[in-house]
Amino acid sequence: MCSDGASVMIGQHNSFASRLIGDIPNAIVVKCICHSAAIIASKACLALPRGPEDLLRQIGSYVSGSSKRCAQLEALQEMLNEKKKKILRTCTTRWLSHHKCVESVLENWDVLLAFFNQAVTQDKLKSTEAILLELNNQCNKIYLFFLKYVLNYFNTLNALFQSKAPLIQVLQRESIKIFLSLGQNFIKKSELNITCAVRSPHISLPLEEVFLGFECNELLKTVPKTAANKIRTDCLQFYITALEEIQRRLPLKTELFKEIEFLNPEVAMAVKGNKNDLTFENICKIVCVDANSLLQEWRTMQGERYLDDCVVSCIKQPTSLIV
Repeated sequence: MCSDGASVMIGQHNSFASRLIGDIPNAIVVKCICHSAAIIASKACLALPRGPEDLLRQIGSYVSGSSKRCAQLEALQEMLNEKKKKILRTCTTRWLSHHKCVESVLENWDVLLAFFNQAVTQDKLKSTEAILLELNNQCNKIYLFFLKYVLNYFNTLNALFQSKAPLIQVLQRESIKIFLSLGQNFIKKSELNITCAVRSPHISLPLEEVFLGFECNELLKTVPKTAANKIRTDCLQFYITALEEIQRRLPLKTELFKEIEFLNPEVAMAVKGNKNDLTFENICKIVCVDANSLLQEWRTMQGERYLDDCVVSCIKQPTSLIV
């Protein structure tokens, strides 16, 4: 059963899931993978300073909230020979949209500096002065480059499972993939596995070796060492929180999803010998299915494939067919 994380759906007491499990003890409840990815990213971002996120929100509200200001920004982009790109607003209910907002601000960084320098003298508002001050803070730009790098992992996972095709057979593989992909940025290769204690200092790389993305790492060289170490420490906490949340929310070790990979046609048709028999036995232990019917369907599919191969072979050799 897949649903969002609302308590009425999957709560421990008197929810749809608890009643379902009462009737079907073998039922396995899975939260929406896309919703879980957004929650993981939002909780991990709490480890970072609020400044960069506030800057995104303030820029979006100031520019996108006025058609006149949008036109002024577009004219400035044209004058500076930059691509015309809109500044997007952040959305708290669609948290993974932050990645596109980060990209739009970074791509227009120099244009925004010129725009708010002009706005400060024309509008004479405290809000524009505050935005310009934060734009001139190099640390904010470094944090945004880190978010551009790391949020792409979650957006890729989200985009995959937005597909209309059934992808339950790759759910565990993709969950493990994002865990290991994020983990390799700060955990020693010899210690990296889905059960590792991510907060243990013994498994972490030295702080200066933590990878934050190419653009972020390059920009870190332009700030004082104290500020760079502060940024690295904050980003390390992001990684640690993200991996802890992945261990808690994604099906990394659920046995069913490990066995159910045979539902992928490419995997199923590649199985040879008695290997598939072991898979059927494991499936039947985990899920209440009619093993005889399942095995008969599997063997029928194999027989149809063999028949198709014979037909193709005969078409390629018409003389043997005539004989």
